Amino acid sequence: LPLKDGSRMQLEGFIDRVDVCEEEDRILLRIIDYKSGVETFDINDLYHGLQMQLVIYMNVAQEIYGKESGREAVPAGMFYYNLKDPIFKAEGGEEAARRSFRMSGYANSDRDILSKLEEGQENFLSASVRLTKKGEPYKNAAVLDTEDFYAIGRYMRRKITEMGEAIYDGKIPVSPYKNEKGTACDYCPYSSVCGFDPRLEGYDYRDFKKQSTEEVLDAIRREASDTGTHLPRGRAEQEEGQVD
Repeated sequence: LPLKDGSRMQLEGFIDRVDVCEEEDRILLRIIDYKSGVETFDINDLYHGLQMQLVIYMNVAQEIYGKESGREAVPAGMFYYNLKDPIFKAEGGEEAARRSFRMSGYANSDRDILSKLEEGQENFLSASVRLTKKGEPYKNAAVLDTEDFYAIGRYMRRKITEMGEAIYDGKIPVSPYKNEKGTACDYCPYSSVCGFDPRLEGYDYRDFKKQSTEEVLDAIRREASDTGTHLPRGRAEQEEGQVD
């Protein structure tokens, strides 16, 4: 990633799983990351830079598959899959057992894409998606439209670039976050040497107030539209090489 002073930042990692559906004019991508604990996709955490992994993986997959195919690479979904060994009640049945392994994340709300993610299901077993008889997702379903997937990708690219520039500028303030789930200090192994103490003057948490999904998406749309960095949204833009 190019930074403002001419430096470059390189991110390294491994994507656990990429599911690909190739069509004539586009490629659909589903990213799945396996977790040994219990990880829930939280769009508030995404917005504040606390949960960046899935979106970064999707950005990279779009870049790779878009360049290799010359087609538009469209996000079909991104999910965490929790690896666990649960205990079930005998009367729950096989379907209840399968639902306990439902992935956490967002699917693309496009009807054609949804039909490819899980064929013939009104209530998805794989994710928190419930469809009407017309095949449309209910209002509270865990879905995003294609434009919001693109906006999230552009926003995350901007977010990690800002973090890289802060590192190069030597900005390392003692400024832990706080949200409804706890603080960055709760399980930090360096509390004995950090010196942060909210009881002392001048030491404050960055208070991340929980917002609704729509409020977060509105903020992401605004910020993503202001940035000069973006991911390809079609074949023409991919061919122009606008993604480094």
